[in-house]
Amino acid sequence: MYNEQPAFDLLQEAVGKTFRAAIKELGCPTLPNGLLTEEHHAFISSKIKKLPASIENVDRQIVTQALKGRVLRVGHSADGRSLFFVRFPLDKSDCIVTFAYATEQWELYAIDSVQSRGHNLNRLLIGAVFGSAITAAVTFFLWGIDGNLIEQAKEQGYVVMTQEKFDEQIALATQSGQAAPTTAKPAAGTDKPSTTKPATGQTKTGKSGEEVVFTLEQGMNTSHLTAFLKQEGLIDNPEAFGVRMTQLGLDVKLQAKSYKFRRGMTEQEVLTALGG
Repeated sequence: MYNEQPAFDLLQEAVGKTFRAAIKELGCPTLPNGLLTEEHHAFISSKIKKLPASIENVDRQIVTQALKGRVLRVGHSADGRSLFFVRFPLDKSDCIVTFAYATEQWELYAIDSVQSRGHNLNRLLIGAVFGSAITAAVTFFLWGIDGNLIEQAKEQGYVVMTQEKFDEQIALATQSGQAAPTTAKPAAGTDKPSTTKPATGQTKTGKSGEEVVFTLEQGMNTSHLTAFLKQEGLIDNPEAFGVRMTQLGLDVKLQAKSYKFRRGMTEQEVLTALGG
């Protein structure tokens, strides 16, 4: 059905480049206007309140900004189309949108995440006290982090350092008898710190260990899944969880079938269940 799309090894070369440069190098036509559907428009307008009311104007903004954005990851859909996961700013939010391409045609495949920049910044900050000399330390896991966020952190009085430098500060604080900072270790297979908490005997919506089932049907996307997981008390933040799924490649690996979970699972355990 779909052919003439770039081979996967060529697609890989697009990662890290601007979307405009990547598709030009691959010989794809530029991103056209008219990709935003009514459903996409309703979703993104619910997340970003200051967007124009006109779907045509929002569509133009998304196309313009997406072409300036960075390609985070690439892949192929079940029907063979080439997928580009692109991150770009829109108004005061960061968006991750998947575009699908085949035979000279583009489609806005999915809106994976829309988060305010302030929200993203807060999730990237890991507080730590090293006596009076250093009031707070921030470790940025540098994959995919926007330089603007780092500048925002500095403006708010945080010290921005690499993981290596942060580890050195932990060692020094421990040796001097000061309290070492509390931070989450990166979850297995990811480059982001885990934010999961151990389950207690009772969850938000039922008893720990009780089985819950989500059936992913044709036409659904990750937002349907994350909304269900949030409703069942299995995750705290649907948008952040959706970003983690995108980073792990789970969003394109999901199949139309039933997924089983148990109340009390950690978010890492939910990700493992989705990858099974």
